Amino acid sequence: MLETSSAGIVMLVDDNPDTLRMLIDALEGVGLTALVARDGSSALALLNRIEPDVILLDAVMPGMNGFDLCRRIKENPVFASTPVLFMTGLSAAEDIVTGLQAGGVDYIVKPIDPGEMIARITNHVANARLIASARTVIDATDAAVVAIDDTGAVSWRTPRADADLSEALRRDDAVVHLVSSDDFQSWLRAIRLKPVSETNALKIDRVGTTGARLEIKPIGRSSFNEILCRITVMHDTDPVRRLEHLFTLSRREAEVLLWITRGKANRDIADLLEISLRTVTKHVEQILIKLGVENRTAAAVLAITTGNGVPDES
Repeated sequence: MLETSSAGIVMLVDDNPDTLRMLIDALEGVGLTALVARDGSSALALLNRIEPDVILLDAVMPGMNGFDLCRRIKENPVFASTPVLFMTGLSAAEDIVTGLQAGGVDYIVKPIDPGEMIARITNHVANARLIASARTVIDATDAAVVAIDDTGAVSWRTPRADADLSEALRRDDAVVHLVSSDDFQSWLRAIRLKPVSETNALKIDRVGTTGARLEIKPIGRSSFNEILCRITVMHDTDPVRRLEHLFTLSRREAEVLLWITRGKANRDIADLLEISLRTVTKHVEQILIKLGVENRTAAAVLAITTGNGVPDES
C-alpha cells in the first residue's frame, strides 16, 4: 500500500457513480487525493488546471470514449510520462491492444479489486517518478538527448535537443522532423535489436539551411525500452563551404562572396584569387542573381545575416 508520505493526486474519469464511490474510498484510504471527471471534455478541462500523478480512465463513456481521450491527453507534452490506467468492462484482446496503443500503461478489467488497483497504482506512480527524476538529471546536464519509443516516434527530449536542432534545421518541429526522416528511421531499424555498445552513430551532413552536420549516438535504453540518443550538432567552420551550401553557389562564387563580405573590391578579389577581373565580374553577376539582390552591399548583408555571421579574415 502507498504510504501517506508518497501520496499523490489521482484523476478518476468515469460516469458510473457506484464505481466512483468505491474508487474514491479506496484511494483516500491510503492517503491519495482523488479528483473526478465524468466525461472526456470535463477531464480535459480539469487537466488544464492540475497535473495528476496518475489517471484512471474508463474506456466506455458518453461522448468521447476513453481511448480517444487518452490520445488527446498524450498529445500534450506535459502528460507524456503521466501513467494512464484503463479500467473497463471491455475484456477483448483487441480492446486491450487499443488501450495500450492509445497511450495507456495498464488495463484493468472490471469488476475492480481495490487492493489490486492500489498495487498497480503504486507501481506505476513509482516508475513515473523515477523516470521524471532521471529526466530532470539529464536536463540538468544540458545534454541534447532524445528518447525514441517502440514505434519510432519521439517520446521525450531535453530542452537542449530542441534548441540545438531548431537552430540547425531552422524549424520549430526540428526534433520530430529529424526522427521521422528516412535516414533516421533506417538507422533505427538497423540498431534496434543490437546492444548499445555495438551500435554505430548516425552521421548526417549538410542538414537544413545552415549546413550543419549531425551525429546521433545511442547511449542507452530506458525501462520502457526507449532508445536514448545523444545528438551533437557540428557547425561548419569553413565559411566558403557554408556560403556555398546556403546559397547554392559554386565553390568559386562562394569564395568571391566571402571576399565581398570582407569589403574587397572586384580588382582586389581578382588579385587574391588569381583570376581575371572579368571572371570576378561574371561571378558577382551570378551571385546577385542567386541571392536575389540588386547590389554587392545587399549581397554582403544577406550573406552575413543568413550565415550567422561570416568569420573575419584571419
